Amino acid sequence: MTALLTTYVEEYANNRLIDACGSIPDERILLKKLACSPQPPQNIATTPRHIRLHQLGSLATLHVPTEEGIKLATSIDFVLRQSYVHRRPDAPETWRRIYARDFLKPDSFSRPLVVSAFGLSGTGKSRAIERSLSLYDQVVVHENFPYMAGPFKQLVWLKVDVPGSGRSADLADQLMMWTDVALGTNYFEKDLQSSRRPGPALLRAWLQKASAHFLGVLVLDEVQNFFKLPTKKNRQKLGDARRREPLRIIDDETIKFILTLANTSRIAIVASGTPDGMAAFASRFSTAQRMTTGGFHKLLPMEGPEDRYYKRYLLPILFKYQWFDEKLPLSPELQELLYEKSAGIPRILMFLWTYAQRCALEREGRSISKGDFEQALRTYLAPVVPAVNALMSNDPNRILIYEDIMSSLEM
Repeated sequence: MTALLTTYVEEYANNRLIDACGSIPDERILLKKLACSPQPPQNIATTPRHIRLHQLGSLATLHVPTEEGIKLATSIDFVLRQSYVHRRPDAPETWRRIYARDFLKPDSFSRPLVVSAFGLSGTGKSRAIERSLSLYDQVVVHENFPYMAGPFKQLVWLKVDVPGSGRSADLADQLMMWTDVALGTNYFEKDLQSSRRPGPALLRAWLQKASAHFLGVLVLDEVQNFFKLPTKKNRQKLGDARRREPLRIIDDETIKFILTLANTSRIAIVASGTPDGMAAFASRFSTAQRMTTGGFHKLLPMEGPEDRYYKRYLLPILFKYQWFDEKLPLSPELQELLYEKSAGIPRILMFLWTYAQRCALEREGRSISKGDFEQALRTYLAPVVPAVNALMSNDPNRILIYEDIMSSLEM
């Protein structure tokens, strides 16, 4: 593997941090590794209804990669390896920088490595990122490591959700907790139990430990939580999408930390969230530049019943998962129905397929019927129906009401 890297990517050669990431995958390998297919239903005739109802839960693990999802995985792989190019553990300068008093000071090699993934809620951003991260061990133990007497743990990746408060202290709590969980350490036990230290100081303390364990890529999901969303009531009052209220930063210190992290730490960042979150980042041109240096990925709903991914890949695979003696055949009519009732949002489509089967099991049917989809929408999926109808209307004033989709026509 090392020889191959030396031949084709000279700057990756003889860097144990990069070697720990494995071979560089091509698109064919990515497609195979990113896909996740649970075992299709078996022995249906002898499996009781109440057991089949629980077996439906396996659909939650089904993942059919999109073309954009494969590109996103490629971007993550690129920034992960690039983040280690100028952090060679055998170089004394690397350790001097980690333990320097002002370790966040920019240097000649500092450049942001940031991947952005944005799209409507339910289009598969988080799942695509999680599948991409699954290609790597989160922690790699090196039995021998420069300037270390014993085994050393390399933290390849860390993923956290931005807390709903958007505040620096709460973000630090998440980062510290999940870093200790990943490494099996208690570095931050006292910090997590204390409420005295301010958020920026906690973030700095976390970053020094993360740098010391050579964190490769940090994933920040739900970045829209950095901003204060206008209430649904206020959005309804506006009545015109062109008058949409700009999102306001909740805690300036949190954004400052993210920008400093991107500019000086050499740790790669993946930022993920809804379109309104990206619009808020883009409100500052300098920030927008940093947020797309490693690649910008927009995960869209499926474009219509004839969408290539939807028609050729997702639906044929989905129809293999039917917990009934009589299988519902895939037809053009069903293809159009499922699209209209889900607005092309993969997560809603998966829920609709799952709960329609639950409805069929509850009525003791031998197959799924069209009525089961309608029943699922009236009951289990009732809260999402207004948002689906708004998306299908393509009316920006209706879309404006729903915070997760209100920027979809602009992105």
